[in-house]
Amino acid sequence: MIVQIKKWGNSLAVRIPAKALSISGLGEGSWLEVNSLKGEILLKESKPKVKYTLEQMFDGYDENSFEPNQEDKRLAL
Repeated sequence: MIVQIKKWGNSLAVRIPAKALSISGLGEGSWLEVNSLKGEILLKESKPKVKYTLEQMFDGYDENSFEPNQEDKRLAL
């Protein structure tokens, strides 16, 4: 398939044909990783990076169940 880069607001864009989306299993709202090489732009399905709060990272953590490993014991000295 051949498509043309066109202006979209202050950016440039490429419309992805419905057939290409259907074959790839991607669609509106899909996240893509963009890699560029000389003369090529490669799109690959990706997942968005999720940012967690400190509370979310330690949700369910029980400090009484923590058992230090050898490295932890060495650093505690």
